[in-house]
Order: sequence, then C-alpha cells, then structure tokens
Amino acid sequence: MEIKIESSQVLVIYLALIIFGSLYNQVIAWMERKHYLEGYTSLAVGLGVLVTVGSTAVFSWAYALLALGSFCASGLPLAVGSIWRHMRAREMEQSGLRMDVTPGKFIGTERREL
Repeated sequence: MEIKIESSQVLVIYLALIIFGSLYNQVIAWMERKHYLEGYTSLAVGLGVLVTVGSTAVFSWAYALLALGSFCASGLPLAVGSIWRHMRAREMEQSGLRMDVTPGKFIGTERREL
C-alpha cells in the first residue's frame, strides 16, 4: 500500500498537534492542581496518544488503525497496572487510617475514668 504524503498536509497536522498539545498541557496542569489525575495519569497519556495516532488517519486509515492497535496492546497493561497500583495504595492508606483510631478517644474530648 502506497501512501502519498504532501508536505503541506504534514505541516498542517504538526501545527494542529502543537496547538492541541499546548491546550491539553493546560488542561492537565489544571487537573493536577486539583488532584483529579492522581492515579489516573496513564489515562490522560492515552488520550493524548489517541489524538496523535488519530491525526495519522489523514494519510491512511489502515496505518492509523494499525498504530492504534499497537499502542493499545502495549499501553493497556500499563494503564490497568497503574490504576490497580493506585487502588491498592489507596486501600493501604485507608487501612492505615482505620488502624490509627484509638478506641475511647474522640476529637476534642478526653476519656474520663470513673
């Protein structure tokens, strides 16, 4: 399969991707400040890759789908593993908080002996 690529198309796609990347960076920075991405950064990366791979469809749907399949095959285990590790860390953190609670102690009060 032969792909004809014009330099003007490539430049337009690169410019569009630079604009997307700049805007997406601002969104990611905002999400990080709000702690929305904690444990889910891999999904944000995956969306960026999807847009980048999608841009290649201008030249060839077949190659774009091939690239998308390849990125999914290599990235999905990483994304699932990242989310799993985050969930386990949160579980351990929550367990630790539950164990720190001392019976008979309450916030702002002292336990009185009778």
